[in-house]
Amino acid sequence: MTVDPNQWQLLKAAFDELNQLVGEARAARLERLAKDDASLHAELVGLLAASDSVGDRFESGAALAVGLATPAAGLAGQHIDHWQVVREIGHGGMGAVYEAHRSDDQYTKRVAIKTIAAGRGSEALLRRFRHERQILARLEHPNIATLLD
Repeated sequence: MTVDPNQWQLLKAAFDELNQLVGEARAARLERLAKDDASLHAELVGLLAASDSVGDRFESGAALAVGLATPAAGLAGQHIDHWQVVREIGHGGMGAVYEAHRSDDQYTKRVAIKTIAAGRGSEALLRRFRHERQILARLEHPNIATLLD
């Protein structure tokens, strides 16, 4: 669905409303929307499914630390500086991303740590990784991870 600015405002408002509802209340509201605007309904169903599948893992101000080489066994359970690595939350051709939390009781924070797979650190890949880090460092938006370190 191509969304014009007016349609986007409707979509955003309906998503925000539906995202707060659960169970029968959400189903009833979606049913009413299906009768009023089938296109909007279809888009909302997809957005809600994606949002529900992610859960709350990105709702706590997660930040991204970039630049570690990941050993084959992974990092879950290990400490990196002041961070306790909890679990792997994703991986791809470049490496893996881990969820971690502050472990020194100075403050509470959950973060994501992005790594490069061990043995994959070619100069071209490292340049690309540093470039991605620089782009992330310049971004400031509540829905985009913040670069801490």
